[in-house]
Amino acid sequence: MKSNELKMLFLFFVMISSCNNRQKQVGFVIKNVNIIPIWQDTLLRDYDIKIVSGKIFNIDKNIDIGTKDTVIDGNSGYLLPGLWDMHTHLPNSKKNGFGYKEYLALNLLSGVTHIRNMRRFDSI
Repeated sequence: MKSNELKMLFLFFVMISSCNNRQKQVGFVIKNVNIIPIWQDTLLRDYDIKIVSGKIFNIDKNIDIGTKDTVIDGNSGYLLPGLWDMHTHLPNSKKNGFGYKEYLALNLLSGVTHIRNMRRFDSI
């Protein structure tokens, strides 16, 4: 798996929908990333995001970076909130030839960070 793909997978986990207005908090900053927001039908190009304690602290252009902040270059990549699949059936590895771990990894690569399993019984 490419390092850019790993970075984007990591970013999916940290995207959440709340913003805080605290100042001078240590966290990490994602620079130069294109954001697909859920609150408007647009693309925010080349923005920076500061994340502190697992929550979005600030979204803006040219965010001030603290000396202890970790910086991740978004390299004009795309960032969006994690997607939900509300109707899934986790596969039975005996029938399908692949198991739930591969199925979950494919979902994650597609941006799906949450699923709702609709199978009525445990077949894994």
